[in-house]
Parts: sequence; structure tokens; C-alpha cells
Amino acid sequence: MKSLYKYFPLIFSIFLSMNTLEAQSTGWTSVASNTTSNLYGIAYSNADTIIAVGDGGTIVRSINGGKKWAKVNSPVGDQLRAVAFNGNTGLAVGISGRMLRTTNGGTTWKLLTRITTKNLYAVSMSKTMAVITGEEGTILVSTDNGVIWSPKGAGTASILFGVSAIDGNAVGAGGNGAIVMSTNNGTGWGLTIIGGALTFYYGVSMAAQLTGYTVGISGSNMIILRTDNGGFTWMSQTVNSPNTLFGVAFTSTDNGTTVGTSGTILHTTNGGQKWNAEMSSTSHTLNAVAFHDAKNGLVAGDAGTILLAVTNCKATITPLGSLDICATGSVNLQANSGTGLTYQWIKNNKNIVGATNQIYTATSTGNYKVLVTTSNGCSKISKAVTVTSSCFAALAGAQDNMQELPGSVFVYPNPSAGRFTLSLRTNSNSGSAFVEIINILGQKVYAENVYFNNGKLEKQLELPGNLKSGIYTLLVTSASATFSKRIVIQR
Repeated sequence: MKSLYKYFPLIFSIFLSMNTLEAQSTGWTSVASNTTSNLYGIAYSNADTIIAVGDGGTIVRSINGGKKWAKVNSPVGDQLRAVAFNGNTGLAVGISGRMLRTTNGGTTWKLLTRITTKNLYAVSMSKTMAVITGEEGTILVSTDNGVIWSPKGAGTASILFGVSAIDGNAVGAGGNGAIVMSTNNGTGWGLTIIGGALTFYYGVSMAAQLTGYTVGISGSNMIILRTDNGGFTWMSQTVNSPNTLFGVAFTSTDNGTTVGTSGTILHTTNGGQKWNAEMSSTSHTLNAVAFHDAKNGLVAGDAGTILLAVTNCKATITPLGSLDICATGSVNLQANSGTGLTYQWIKNNKNIVGATNQIYTATSTGNYKVLVTTSNGCSKISKAVTVTSSCFAALAGAQDNMQELPGSVFVYPNPSAGRFTLSLRTNSNSGSAFVEIINILGQKVYAENVYFNNGKLEKQLELPGNLKSGIYTLLVTSASATFSKRIVIQR
């Protein structure tokens, strides 16, 4: 006789914020689904063949990786809530105990004998078993790809909205914080309660035999839980947002995506330590997500919404000239072109304010990158290009015996449009100093003798109007020393 166990584990909580500042490796583009019905489930039969199901018994099928969809004859008119595949064999379940089965990748579907009249909300298939969950704690298990079914129980009457099976392990989750689990091919089931009456888990994804995730809402915040022991204990990864999460899919223990209300899509690449928001370009509720591998994924939602993952975004920089700006003072850097692309230029790992054009003119040395984002939200940061100036290297060698301007010598404003004030303080009552300004080529562009009285000098330097914007070196030579200071002309 099967024993039922209830587990009341210690819950570890990590409160995370959605980060939209990093490059988004996956974008999403809307594709025509050939239906306006709400879609609640989506699953891959293989890399090319995908099925989505929804209201009114709707079944739509793609045979080209999700780019185009066609309706499939459905044997029911009842709402279908979920679909799953093990190779060409698939199962779809729905309201009033409806169960459909296909053995040809979803081309045709057969209505199975009704085992229950309770609403069925989730189905999952592994290589060794299929599991269906639903209303009043319903659990149905098959070990022959959905031909024969056995009712099971886990000691809960809560609705089980989600389930995920991998090999002989399975985890289901639902209302009132109920989470059920099996580690023996569905023969026996345990129960744990995490949360109360306002906690609802809607989606489950087992990334490995012991590691899995469930998502939903708890009170007024979305909730994400992770388990590393087959569902017996969980770590909470709560994101502060009022949106509800309905679907979740992981392609590895680290890489996963979850979707929900208001077009919400969140993605993690580090096992949920950080969740990044991704642009969906829709405000419809997204009910389900499925991935065939890390690059090929689809989302299904209300009003026939189907979103296709886009992962081929790129970011490159082409210098339109020499990266050594000694002779020119600047170099144009050009990002890759394309329809609907936006840009953000980065210098030394910091965003350059206002630098959002395809071409950026670099006037100073440093490491430059560009963040390129497509219209469907896929973004990537380019490799760095390094802008140098051999003039500065030569000038630096010449200035080995020079000192930076001491605290008693000031140049202001800096940068300026070409008018600088030189202020000196000295112990001598009177004397003179020689002022020179050197460009990046090492050429003298300005020279003047200046004089001070009573140990002070306030001298306004009016630089020639033909001097270009850029960096220059100011040299101040007195009887005892030579001092240097970099100044910037911005016209």
C-alpha cells in the first residue's frame, strides 16, 4: 500500500529585481497562428513540429519550427488546457476530463475514453511515463504513452494547475500552495505546502531529475520557486511585480524562461539568481512557453498569440579609419545596420550618454563597444575595439621630466571653447613664465610669455579659433621647473 507523506520544509527566499540593462540574448517576434482563440498549451514533437491548443477545442500545428501555423481537426469543442509530446506520440487535456491522443506528431487526434469529468489542466510526458493533473488534486499516470491510465492521489484537494515529468520523476503544483512529487515513476506521491490560500502555482518545469522550477503568484507578487531535491524543499526567487506567471520552461538547470500576464517574459541564465525582463511586444496574457533547445522556443497566449524566439541578433563594430587617432584626432566607429535596430555606445564598460546613433565619433582613447537591439527585443553587446593615440605615447616620453601642475597653478574652465584662465601663485614677488600649448601631433600651436607681480598671475589665454576640438597639453615653464596639464577644447 502506498504511503503519503507531507513535507513542511524550510523555505529560503531571495528577493530579486528584474534587470533590463543587460544584453538580451533572446528576442521574440509575433507570428500568425491562424486562430484568435486563447491558447493555453504549446509543445514540441520535434524541432520542426509544434502543437498549440486552446479554447473551443482549438488545435493549431506548425511543421516549420513555428513560423507558419495551420488548424487541425479537433474531436472536441471543449477548452483544451495543455499538450505534451514524447516523440510523435502526444496528449492534450482539457475541461470536463477531455483527453486526446495522437501518434503521428499531431496530424490527427483521437478522443480517449473519459476517466474523469473533472477539469484537467496539465499534462507532461517523459520517456517512461505520462502524468495528467487537474481539479480536486486529480493525478493520472500512464506508463505506456497514454494508453492505460491509473488514478493516483497525494492527499490534497487543491487544483493542480501544472506538472512536469523527467524520466521517472515528476512534480505537480497548484492552488493553496500545494506541490506534489513522485520519484518512482508515478507510483507514489508526496505533498508539501508552501504558501497559503493566496498562493497559486501554475507552471512547472523539471530541468533535471532533482532540479526544477514552479511559478505563479503569492498574494500580490509573482513567485518563482526552485528545488534541487525532486520537489521536497524549495528556494523562493520572488520578483517584485504584480503580474502572474503561468508558464515556465527550462532547457538546463541554469537556462529558463517564464511567461505571464501583460505580456511578461522573464529569462535567466544562472538558475534564477537573476531574472531579466525580455520584450514581448504584446500586452496579452501569455499562458505557456516551450523550448526544443536553448535557441528554439515558442510562447502561446490569449487571442491566438504565438511568439517565436529570435536568437540570431548580432553586434559588430567597423572602424571607418585608423584606430590610432594621433594624426586625425578622431575615428568614426560604425555598428552593423539593419531594419529597426537601436544602438547604445559604451566606453570602458560605461554607457556614453546620448550616443545612440549607428555611427559614433571617438575623440579619445579607450575601449569601445556597442549594444545593438532589434525591434523584437533581441540585443547583443559587440566585442570591444580599442582606440589609441601614438602621439600621447611619444608626448608622455618627452614629459618624463615634467610635473603635473601643482596645487598653486590652476587652469579653468576645462574643458572650454578655447578661452582658459591660467592662475599662478609663487613665492617670488615678480618674474615670468613661458606658456606653450601642444597638440596631439606634438606640434606647438600656442606660445606666450606671461608675467606675475606680488607672487600672483591671472592670465586669460585666448586660443586661435582654427584649433579643432580635442585634447591638448599645456606647458608652463618657469625658472625652476616645467609643469604640464591636459586641457580639452570643445567647440
